[in-house]
Amino acid sequence: MNTAYFAKVSDSMSWNELKEKIIEQKRNKAKPLPFIIVAKVNISSIDFDNLSMSIKKSNIQYAPYATLSVAALQGVWNCILIKCIDDSRNVLIYTAGNIYPLYASIINL
Repeated sequence: MNTAYFAKVSDSMSWNELKEKIIEQKRNKAKPLPFIIVAKVNISSIDFDNLSMSIKKSNIQYAPYATLSVAALQGVWNCILIKCIDDSRNVLIYTAGNIYPLYASIINL
């Protein structure tokens, strides 16, 4: 089962802030949470830059999959993976069925 370090998404959270929160969780030996990827969305670096400025802001590119991002059996989170097609950046989001992310992570940090 895949696991990741998730951070609660604040109104002003950027991708860089999320990255720092994950590094801090690793440093503090937090336990990563299990997840399943239910949808993958590939976006351009320009779109990823826009998303990176404010992760909390809902985004039309993953909106069709937001209702799929709910807890599965045994509390495993169904997540949406948003990948930049031009570089290795990504963000994994959990929406709990909302149109905006409640928690986020970065895979392979």
